[in-house]
Amino acid sequence: MMTPADAEVLKDWVKTTLGNGTARFTAQVWTGAAYVSKTCQFAKGGQPTYGAYSSTRVAVTMKLLVYNF
Repeated sequence: MMTPADAEVLKDWVKTTLGNGTARFTAQVWTGAAYVSKTCQFAKGGQPTYGAYSSTRVAVTMKLLVYNF
């Protein structure tokens, strides 16, 4: 869940910084015990999708590849 403003920031980041979601990026990933910094990439067909949840929230889903997990 994101605010509409945060969803717009994500859309812009995916489009411009990640080359429409094709580039790798670093993110904090939960291992089951702790968050660790990992290289990630959107899975093929796994780029973010956005759906209206309410007037103040946007539901965002995506599928990630996590490298060296």
